[in-house]
Amino acid sequence: MNSIYDDLFSSSELRLIREWEDRQGSLRDMVSIAGRTYVKTRKGLIPAICGGVRQYFAGVEQEPAFANITLSAFTTEVGMLSAANIAIFCPFGIAGNPGGPQVGKIYRVFIGGSMVFAASGTMTLTPRYGTTASGASFGASGAQTVPASVTSPFVRESIVVIRAISSTASSSTAACKDWLLSSGTLATAGSGLNIVAGGTVATCDTTIANGFFHGIAASVSTSGTIHEVFMQSLN
Repeated sequence: MNSIYDDLFSSSELRLIREWEDRQGSLRDMVSIAGRTYVKTRKGLIPAICGGVRQYFAGVEQEPAFANITLSAFTTEVGMLSAANIAIFCPFGIAGNPGGPQVGKIYRVFIGGSMVFAASGTMTLTPRYGTTASGASFGASGAQTVPASVTSPFVRESIVVIRAISSTASSSTAACKDWLLSSGTLATAGSGLNIVAGGTVATCDTTIANGFFHGIAASVSTSGTIHEVFMQSLN
């Protein structure tokens, strides 16, 4: 007989398939013959594709900011976004709920704007899983020297990987790397900023709604304006 098999299999494979069909009388959804797996179709058996690549779908979790956000003058640690803005632009939902964190989930968080350095001093970053400065720390950066009397564009970017999810409060874990780049004083070697934080795996609470906290502190009064902020799911 002529069938879809004739173009897919060798004569010896065709013989095995037809012998198996004769013995069974009917087909199940998937079968194994001579070490190979086949799938039932309306036209007969075709080789099954086993394994393959897991598919990921990236997308922006929330709409980006469409208006400037003021970063008021600070010295002690503050969030670059208020708790209210964290809930809008970079929230982490509750594990188990639609859109909530899950094992292997990867997030990218981006903030861009301009920073005003009133005097020479130092700056420290502390990314956190939470909405306040008491959130679970991913590890602070070292204190990096900042230039004096400069208004400079900056970008701050973070990658967060959810490593384990627990139904017990404050028992999930996540890792993060967080960095800030700023041009500093133009045409002056060594004045640009390149600060990296995130040397600790944080123990997080995924049983409640949370967010990504961009902790920042400076030894001298520093302020700024945020022009862009968004959170992207990479998978």
